[in-house]
Amino acid sequence: MSEEIRIETIESQPVMAVTEKGAVEDIGTLMGNALKQVDEYLTNQNEEAVGPPFARYLKVDGNQMTFEAGYPVKELLIGTEKVRPGDLPVGEVASVIHEGSYDSLDQTHEILRHWIAGQEKVPAGAPWEVYLTDPNEEEDVSKWQTLVRWPVKAKVAGDDAAS
Repeated sequence: MSEEIRIETIESQPVMAVTEKGAVEDIGTLMGNALKQVDEYLTNQNEEAVGPPFARYLKVDGNQMTFEAGYPVKELLIGTEKVRPGDLPVGEVASVIHEGSYDSLDQTHEILRHWIAGQEKVPAGAPWEVYLTDPNEEEDVSKWQTLVRWPVKAKVAGDDAAS
């Protein structure tokens, strides 16, 4: 991690994304296909992303996961059956920048989860990653940067099971 974990308050961000389900070990292929679909949609609409790609992890159940991958946009578009409009959450998030291979991102997520619990907060939604470095432009994996964000809220009585 390149910097300390911090709590930020962020604004809602419109996105266009594709939701995918599949095996954890297939995430690279699934995510690549999802981002390609969104990129093609934006190109066909004469629109551009206003930031780097993201993936939000909606559900992980053993070896199976459901996630959405896409790009932030200036404003929501109509979409298609696969490429859907949406938004990233507004409010408080715990954030940290992960440096290095995607293979160790799960460790950063685990560190972030423990840090959140130590701040008297609990997760308040699905975490997401913003891929700040394009692997097609930077071959040195040690220089890759990924912003990891997790929505949080103040812990209240009964939230212990959620953390």
